[in-house]
Amino acid sequence: MAQTFETEIERLLYETLTGDDALATLLGADEMDPRVYLSWRTKECPLISDSKPGYVMIRLDSADQPQRVGGTVDDWRERYLVSLFSLPEKRELRREVVDRFRTLFHRQSFVTESFLVYDTVEIAREERATDDRIVELMYTLSIRFLPR
Repeated sequence: MAQTFETEIERLLYETLTGDDALATLLGADEMDPRVYLSWRTKECPLISDSKPGYVMIRLDSADQPQRVGGTVDDWRERYLVSLFSLPEKRELRREVVDRFRTLFHRQSFVTESFLVYDTVEIAREERATDDRIVELMYTLSIRFLPR
């Protein structure tokens, strides 16, 4: 079944994460389960096992109104949480996944069908325990883009 996206930026994040072989190996992804999900469309919580030690959820955190930067050009900014869920003892996995997130996104630029993404920055990182013995590592990205 084809994935549907709310925004081009959400699609960009999803396709970048699911297209990274190193991240797929870390998460235990395969053809049937990419281990990367759009949170509001996940029917049930993915399972964690020895062969699938973690999974990633993408969530829109906030979207500012566009700012006029000149003439007819609007500057957009959105903030996304890219969260890794894993067992508490999987510290090394969390470190390696954050390294992948940084490599894939921090200070990178992209082109989508409608936008020039010119500034992607890690602005926060936070770990918290959930109530089902899982650790959520929230990696917050600020993404600035202009219409093409």
